[in-house]
Amino acid sequence: MKRATSHFATVPHSILRAMLSTTLLATLLVPLLVLTGCQRKSSETSTAQKSQQESVDFLQGDLASKLPVATYGFVAWDASRPSAGDYLQHLKTLNSESSLQEIFAKVQATSPESAKEIQPFMETLEWLVKSGLLPFSASDSQLVSKGIGFLEVKDDLPLPGLGIYMNLKQGSDAAAKLKELRTQLDAQGVTTKDYASPSASYAFAIMPKMDASSEKQAPAAQSPLQIVIGTSDTFMSIASTEQLFERAFQSSESETLSENGARRIRETPQYQRLRAAYNGNGEFMFGYLDLQKVLDRINTLIPSEQQKELPIALSDIPVEAFAMRSGYDGGVISDFGLLVDDTKLQEQKPLYDALHPTAKDTSLASAPGNSVALISFADSVISALASTAQASIAGNTQQQEQYATVLADLAKLKGVHLGVLPSDGSTVFPGLFLSVASTENGSLLTEIKGALSQASQEQGIPATAWQEKEIAGSASNFILTPLGVGVFLAQSENGLVLTSSESSLRQTLETQKSESSSLGADLPKQFRSRLEGVSPLFVAYFNADRTAELIHSVQGSLSMFTGGQNPIDNEQIEQIRKVGTTFTFAAYDKGLLNLSGMTLAPAPPKAKSVG
Repeated sequence: MKRATSHFATVPHSILRAMLSTTLLATLLVPLLVLTGCQRKSSETSTAQKSQQESVDFLQGDLASKLPVATYGFVAWDASRPSAGDYLQHLKTLNSESSLQEIFAKVQATSPESAKEIQPFMETLEWLVKSGLLPFSASDSQLVSKGIGFLEVKDDLPLPGLGIYMNLKQGSDAAAKLKELRTQLDAQGVTTKDYASPSASYAFAIMPKMDASSEKQAPAAQSPLQIVIGTSDTFMSIASTEQLFERAFQSSESETLSENGARRIRETPQYQRLRAAYNGNGEFMFGYLDLQKVLDRINTLIPSEQQKELPIALSDIPVEAFAMRSGYDGGVISDFGLLVDDTKLQEQKPLYDALHPTAKDTSLASAPGNSVALISFADSVISALASTAQASIAGNTQQQEQYATVLADLAKLKGVHLGVLPSDGSTVFPGLFLSVASTENGSLLTEIKGALSQASQEQGIPATAWQEKEIAGSASNFILTPLGVGVFLAQSENGLVLTSSESSLRQTLETQKSESSSLGADLPKQFRSRLEGVSPLFVAYFNADRTAELIHSVQGSLSMFTGGQNPIDNEQIEQIRKVGTTFTFAAYDKGLLNLSGMTLAPAPPKAKSVG
């Protein structure tokens, strides 16, 4: 432990920065995933063979057998799986608005100095895409079929080891590609040198730029900072040390690989729990990081005097491990999970309470099926926000008196759902709805009416007096403004409903009485299964196609005032539409904090009428 601390003390910031710069190229080759946008197939492609292939654990593959014993985390992907093909097919359908050239052109137009700094990076990235060496890019010449990136941490070295091992397609001629890459890097002023490998047919090393003082202070136990890149036929290795580089080319049956990180990780209960939670059809990427080992390692590198200054001891942080997966199963699917020590979590009471809702979530079941967007928070999250706000004004008597009523009302809330509906034609503005569950709905309604009346008078907003009307079988109160926008209030079985129009209130109340027309009734089965048995902390929904239609509608209605000059042109609206429909939720269940998302393909463009 003392030895590790000694090394850490001798590592200057310039060396750490150099280490990060030399690992940039390796980082570029880790798969880049777009978590929104997908292309739905016209017919089901899932078969028993496909399901079996995509349920195989990445740690059981040949690449994983090469992981060093001290592997703390990894990201593995398989571009040969059918789901990856579906995902890549989607990337090719996106137009050039998001291309690297256009992104760089926009940066250059707005900030020439920044563009000058990132130009070498963008040129290298563009070359990697065109050459097919960047996994999950929209290139027509994809060369990488499978890969695994990893983080190795040894007790006797202060800096981590990084590596990426990749299988390439037959006939890829990777050696020629790497020679082109080296030529480009040399032209950009990057220092490279020859590397003689007994295993690779071609290899070279990228060296960081370090001043003389940094070289003198470099820890003797650490190898020279570099990134070694090489290939042999259909295999490529990228690593921060020569030992890790050569390990990639050894046979999985060799004695050197008899002990490996894959076997050790698979046997841990943390990995087994996370792998069981994230094990479904359509998976083409999976990542894992042993956070407890990372924290333990950091703890050995921080002097005891500095540890005392930390707001919380590293050993008391309740996290154990992190996992992520990405796939395609009728749409783009993404899961991120944080495994925590529930016993330690209970000692952090505010956080523990925030993760345990007491009220049933009704957000998707009570939102109209034609909603444009929705965001919902559980009662426990709202209570946590109220407690945080209360703590932030502790000692400030004036603010405590000013916000006393608001904070008291927040403490009574059992859930908040805010959504957007299409415009109903009575006004140019979209419909808004707010559903609030409270322990005291009646008194909350009275407070809201009073607060709105006061705000209207203070801001000089012309509005009618409060009126009453029965809407969808419920007594409602409302006020109207000359623009047609108003505030409509009513109590329902789920709590209090506030909307911006009569149509929105009627639609929301009718949905809450009959959930058959709600967002929840039309959930994709893949997403519905993730919600079963959990109480979401957060739920979000976004329909890009309806958003595009809403923008068209609003801009069309305002055209007489804008002279036909729309702030968002048709091309930008089309880009919004291509995002698709996204469902997201977060939930905590028995030690696993999970964030899941699914994005469905946008509806086909409507045919233009000919007349």
